Amino acid sequence: MDTSDTANRQISAQSIWKEIQSEKRGFKRLMTLLTALFVLTAFIVVGMFLVSQRILDDLRAEYTSEVRTIKSEAAVSRGDAMRKIQNVLTATIKIREELTQASESMVYAERARAIGEGRASDSDVATALAEGRLYTVGAALDPSRELLMRAVFDDRCMSADTLGPAECLFLNAVLSDWDRRDDRDPGSEDEALRLDMDTPRDLRDNYLDVIDVERASDLMALTPYAEAGLSQLYFAYADNDQLGRDRDCQLAIEAGTRAIEHEVDGVGPFLMAGECLRKQGQFYQSNQTFAQARDWYEDRRSDPDFDDKRFSQDIFRQIYHGFGTTGIAVVADEAQNGQLLDSANLNRLNQAESNLFLAADLRQDRGEGDVGRVYTTENVGFIYVLERDWPQALFHTAEVDKVVPLAWNLIIRRIAAGEIYASLSDGSASEPSGGLDSPEKALAIACDAERVLLSMPYEWYDKEELLKLLPNQNGYHDLVDRHGTDGSKSAQR
Repeated sequence: MDTSDTANRQISAQSIWKEIQSEKRGFKRLMTLLTALFVLTAFIVVGMFLVSQRILDDLRAEYTSEVRTIKSEAAVSRGDAMRKIQNVLTATIKIREELTQASESMVYAERARAIGEGRASDSDVATALAEGRLYTVGAALDPSRELLMRAVFDDRCMSADTLGPAECLFLNAVLSDWDRRDDRDPGSEDEALRLDMDTPRDLRDNYLDVIDVERASDLMALTPYAEAGLSQLYFAYADNDQLGRDRDCQLAIEAGTRAIEHEVDGVGPFLMAGECLRKQGQFYQSNQTFAQARDWYEDRRSDPDFDDKRFSQDIFRQIYHGFGTTGIAVVADEAQNGQLLDSANLNRLNQAESNLFLAADLRQDRGEGDVGRVYTTENVGFIYVLERDWPQALFHTAEVDKVVPLAWNLIIRRIAAGEIYASLSDGSASEPSGGLDSPEKALAIACDAERVLLSMPYEWYDKEELLKLLPNQNGYHDLVDRHGTDGSKSAQR
C-alpha cells in the first residue's frame, strides 16, 4: 500500500512537472510571438511614419515649387500689364503734347488766312523758314504751322517768284517730308511697308537740291538744316531692328555729321548720328556725339530766347539717356578686353550715373510716373556690375523690382546675388555682403530671380542691346544666352 501510494505520488509529480514545463514552453512561445508582433508593429509604425514623412516632404516641396512658379508667373503678368498701361500712358502724353502745341499755335493759322487774303510779309517768310529749320532738327510741326509755311510757299514761290530758290526748295522739302510722315510712323498701318522700303528718292532729292543750289552760290544758310533733314529722313526709314547694319542708318550718320560740322543749331542730328553709331557698336564715338548734344541743350537752357516747348521733352530725355548708356557701353567694351577700371573710366561711369538719373527725372516730370522712371534707372545697375559693387547692385535692383519686374534688372540681380553667394561660400567675404550673412540667403535671391527670368518671354531681353552693357566676364553673357534666346525657354522648362 505504501509502495503503491509512493509510486502514484511520483507519477503525479512527474505529470505535474511535465504540465508545468509544457505551459512554460507555451508561455515562452507566446512571449516570443508577442515580442515579434510588437517588433513588427513597431517596424510598421516607424515605416509608415517615414513613408508619410517622405510623402509630406514631397508634397511640401511640390507645393513650395508651385507657389514659387505662381509667384514668378504673377510677377511676369504684372510686368506685362504695367508695360501695356505704360504704352497707353506714353501715347496719351504724346497726344496731350500735340494738342497743347496745336492750341498754342492757332495764331499761325490766322496768319496763314491773312496771307490768303493778301501777301506774305517778310515776318511771315522769316517765321516759315524758322519753323522749317526747327522741323529738321527735331521739333514737330502742327497743322497751324504747316498752314503758314504752305501759305508762304504758295505766295512767294508759286504765285510770285520773290523768294530765293534755296528758300523755296527748302520749304518744299520740309512740307513734302511732313506730308509723308504717316508712311513711316511706327505702329501705323504702313509700318510693314516702311520696313521693306528705302528712303523715298523724291524726299531725299528735295533736301539734296537745297544743298546743291547753295553750294553753287557759295551760301551755307540752309545747308546745315538740309543735311539735318536728310539725317532725320534716313533714320526714319531705317529698319529699327537692324540699325547697326542698315544702310539708311549709315547715311543718317554721314548726313548728321555734316550738319554738325556745319554748326547746325539743333539737337536732331546729334541724336540720329549718336543712336546709329551706338547700334553699330561705335560706343566711344556715339558717347562723344551724345555729349555734344548735351552740351548744346545745356547751353540753350540758359538762353531766355530758347523755346524748349517746341520740342518734346522726350527728346531731351534721349540726350541724357543716350549719353549715360553709351558711357556704360564704352567701359563694358574695354572691360571685355581685360582692361581694369582706371580713373578715366570711373569718371565716365559717375557721369553716366548722374545723366541717367537726370533722364529719369525728365521722364517723371513728363508724366510717365514711376514705371517710366525705372525704364531708365534700371540701366544704373550695369554701373554697379562694372564696379563690382554687389551690395549696391542688390539694393538698386530690389528698388526697381518693387515698381515693375524687368528682364535687364533681374539679370543684374541674378548676377549680384550669385557673386555674393560665391564670396560667402568660399569665405572671401570678410563681413555680411548686401545685408546677407549666409550663402543660403544669397542663393535664395538668385534662384528667385532665375525663376522669374525663366517665365519671361525672350523678346523682353533685347539680347543684342543687353550684351552691349554687360562685360563678358564670369559667365555673364552665358546667362543672357540662356534666357534671352528664342527657344531657350522651352528647353529650360
